[in-house]
Parts: sequence; structure tokens; C-alpha cells
Amino acid sequence: MKRLFFTGIFCFLLIGLGIYWWTFNPTGRVKETYSINTDSSLFINEKDCSLLNDLLKSKFIVDYPRAIGYKESGEVIVSINKSLRETDSDFIKSSKRACAISLEVWIDVKEMLIEPGNRSFESFTNMRIQNFIFEIKPLAAREEKGTIWIYAIISDKDDTLNERIPLFAIPFTAQGRSLFGLPLGTVRNFSIVLIAVACLLLFLHLKLKK
Repeated sequence: MKRLFFTGIFCFLLIGLGIYWWTFNPTGRVKETYSINTDSSLFINEKDCSLLNDLLKSKFIVDYPRAIGYKESGEVIVSINKSLRETDSDFIKSSKRACAISLEVWIDVKEMLIEPGNRSFESFTNMRIQNFIFEIKPLAAREEKGTIWIYAIISDKDDTLNERIPLFAIPFTAQGRSLFGLPLGTVRNFSIVLIAVACLLLFLHLKLKK
């Protein structure tokens, strides 16, 4: 009987430790690289834009988690990796007109809280790498499908032209992880209580055994 009692306590301890480990177990991330189709008809009227060559040669890297704990946060990162040009002066001399480019990244997904918002705008800069970072939190314990939209907004310096060009529509999927529909924080707390109770019973069992 005592052996059975000890075995039961040990099993509860292992279950608690297993659940606790599972709540922190990483699920991996998806990382994909995209390039702009330079032959697209969208750019026919924009070939003389001074910054467009930089944009067309850039790599767009999308990085997001495969799964996120229900009501916990994960990062979606959109990086623009620019190719290096020789000198600014040489580049400007070869340009036919001055222009400005802004980038818009929009995450379109239901049942997720997105911070600081589901849209972000930034000027296309000379930095080697430019990042858009979003915190997403599943509001349901299920798989959610969405789209990451990336746009380029091209305008003249005098704002006589302002064109919004879609670059990418990237589908993504994130699983809201849970156990029995409960948030992982609640499951984690339950596992801690289970471990504590099992340790206490194990301590009392060993003490009484003496």
C-alpha cells in the first residue's frame, strides 16, 4: 500500500513537471525571404524614382512563431535587408527625379491583439536593415490564419504624385496553444501547485517512513 502511495505521488510529480516544461517548450519559428518582381507593371511609371533601385534590390524577410500560448505574446518581424550602393553622390547623379518612399506593413488577422497596432508606417531609409516589429497575442485557443501586407508609397518631393503600390501579400498561420482551452499561464500555475503538493506529500511520506 505504501509502495502504491509512493508511486502515485511520484507520478503526480512527473505529470506536474511535464506540464510545466510543455508550457515553455519552444514551437519554432517560420522565416521566409521575398524579393520584388522588378518586371511588374506596377513599376513601369516609377523607374526613374531615385530610391526605387534600392527598394527593388532589397530582400524582405518575414519571421513569425508557428504557435503562441493562448493570451501570451509572440513577435512578428518584417525586415528589409538593403543591398549596398557605391556612393550617394553617384546614385543621385544617375537618378532622373527626386522622390520619397514610405513603407506600410499591415497585419490582417482576426482573434489576435496586435501591438502597437496592426499597421505601421516608416520612411524607406538608408539603413542597412530596417525592421517592423509587432507583438501579437491570440485571443482564442485555435489556429488563426491571416495575411501580412506590405506596400510602398512613392511620392515626389513636392507631393505632386502619391502612389500606393502593393508589394507582397504573405499568408501566415499561428496556433493559439492551450490545454483544455485554458491560457498557458493558468496551466503553468496549476502545474506549479501540482508539483508543490506532490513534493509535500513525498516529504511527509519519507518522514513518516522513518
